[in-house]
Amino acid sequence: WLVVVFAAAAGAAQAASSTFTFNMSLQINAICNVASAPLDFGFVNNTFGPKNGSGTITVSCANGTAYSIGLGAGLYGGGTVTTRKMKRTVAADTINYGIFQNPARSQIWGNTVGVDTVGGTGNGAAQPYTVYGRVPSQPSAPIGGYDDLVQITVTY
Repeated sequence: WLVVVFAAAAGAAQAASSTFTFNMSLQINAICNVASAPLDFGFVNNTFGPKNGSGTITVSCANGTAYSIGLGAGLYGGGTVTTRKMKRTVAADTINYGIFQNPARSQIWGNTVGVDTVGGTGNGAAQPYTVYGRVPSQPSAPIGGYDDLVQITVTY
């Protein structure tokens, strides 16, 4: 019997344990994506008054990310953010136009942060911004198609 009692006592020994911790981490970076719909002024006769148009810029930024949307002077030389230029597709002729922040077309939309850009704070979803354009009266403009490319810069 002694052997049986001894075996039972050995089986009753307590298990040991140790506890450790390890760190978890995640870094969420600020990021913004931008998309745009064209600003199209449509069709006009070669003698016309001011022609308005509008388009949309959509910005998607990480939640809590402050951002500013700037619009460049355009592709063609001589254009500035206050007087941009569209170029005729088959010649060197240009037409002046403007891009604005408001429907009254009184606030220029440029590319100097804190001066003439549009700002917001990301919420993780797409946030649309209307771009308001105006081609002033230019009765001597040659007939044909005119276009320009404007760089969108989102600073965050």
